[in-house]
Amino acid sequence: MSDRDRENTAVHESGHAAVSFRLFRRCGVVSIEPNEHWRGVTLFGRPELKLLTDREGPSTFNRPAYLLSAPVRRKLEYAGMVYLGGPLAAQFMIPSARFGIDACEEAAMEVAEVLAGPPQLTSKEVAMLEAAKSPGDPDAEKAHSVASLLAGAPYGEPTLIAASEAWLRAATIDLISRPPLPRMIEAIAEELLRYTTLPGRTVREILQGAEGR
Repeated sequence: MSDRDRENTAVHESGHAAVSFRLFRRCGVVSIEPNEHWRGVTLFGRPELKLLTDREGPSTFNRPAYLLSAPVRRKLEYAGMVYLGGPLAAQFMIPSARFGIDACEEAAMEVAEVLAGPPQLTSKEVAMLEAAKSPGDPDAEKAHSVASLLAGAPYGEPTLIAASEAWLRAATIDLISRPPLPRMIEAIAEELLRYTTLPGRTVREILQGAEGR
């Protein structure tokens, strides 16, 4: 990667980590070591499906979204914000850069679809949900597939989906633009540019230090 791409990727991954940390989600390894699919990766906890299938059961998905319990809705909202934390942090911290829609934003959009409408799952899809009870995968492709499974077909009114997406984006922008998020993002990005990969414990220590300044 070029120096500019490394900087953009460092800020992007730092955004995921900082937003996850501030929303009390697990924050693990963060890296800007590119692979054949992605320029960087952040491990930010188990998929929201884990909470839904463990605590609410598959019948959750047969309810209108507005009847989901508050903890489930909050978990979904936080998941969408963490997905958006990367691309929006890069856009906020590096305003001169130009970015297209990436897999993280697509995942957030699909979470917005879930919040907007009541998907009806087949028995096969419910079985797939049960099979999804596994630890979080740092691969963004897995995160995208989890969000796709949550969203299913494009249920819900388009205007409600747009409103849900707009809310997720506004809430994330508000979070990353207020202290201490900018300095937390900068602190992780600086260390990523120096060391390329940071273990979860180091990430949390850096974020705690930057948060308390």
